[in-house]
Amino acid sequence: MMKFKSAQASIDVPDNVDIQAALARCTHLAIGTHPDDVELIGMHGIHACYESDGQYFASVVVTDGAGSPRAGDFANVSDDEMVAIRKTEQNAAAKLGRYGIQIQLAYPSSAVKSLDQDVIDDLSTIFKTIDANTIYLHNPLDRHHSHRAVLQCCMQALSLSGVKPNACYGVEVWRSLDFLPADLRVALARDQHPELSEKLLSVFKSQIAGGKRYDLAFVGRGLANATFAQSHQVDNAQSLSFAIDLQPLLTENQVDFASFIKELLDSTTKDCLQIT
Repeated sequence: MMKFKSAQASIDVPDNVDIQAALARCTHLAIGTHPDDVELIGMHGIHACYESDGQYFASVVVTDGAGSPRAGDFANVSDDEMVAIRKTEQNAAAKLGRYGIQIQLAYPSSAVKSLDQDVIDDLSTIFKTIDANTIYLHNPLDRHHSHRAVLQCCMQALSLSGVKPNACYGVEVWRSLDFLPADLRVALARDQHPELSEKLLSVFKSQIAGGKRYDLAFVGRGLANATFAQSHQVDNAQSLSFAIDLQPLLTENQVDFASFIKELLDSTTKDCLQIT
């Protein structure tokens, strides 16, 4: 059984399988900062595992989501009440999406932004316990500071754990990765179950009522990505998320985000200046 340093951590298994068995069966793992981030970065894996006999999706949410914007029916909800609401919403999404397991570490954002060692240790425990072939994380170009902080925690935890997944993707959320040249981005299809994406994101009513229509925006971005992915080819998918391959960072003893980002942007600049 995993033991976490976060006193507020919780585990939910939607189909009530024994926790150890649930952990052992997971083939795809997504680690998001806030409740609903897992759905935004891990939808490719959710679709791959949904109604699959041999593949299961593991969802990990690092923070408690206390500081989210709120309006409408949720305008006067306290931070503690919002934490409880978002936890319930996340578990409901896990049930609807038939996840193999749902883990919520419930750290405050301040712990993430300070790269607290407890956060890194708990993530390392997860990486060592869930032997996933494919891992979905935030990407280093994300505009949200907390997302980038969680990515840094994850990369340190991966290094600490010694785990080497077959694939590790940094997926777009706050800043589209469409601007990257095609050879620098990974296209992740999420169209196997056409209505699943919107249904999952619609579960997070506290965010939608707060004026953030993530459900519609995510579906719209997916269609736009698929349509504008290639200018001289017909569409190969109905919905895409773009990601960055993070494997090069996993081969380094010391994760060098600055050099990695500079290389991406330098290559993008070169591509933009080329007209022949």
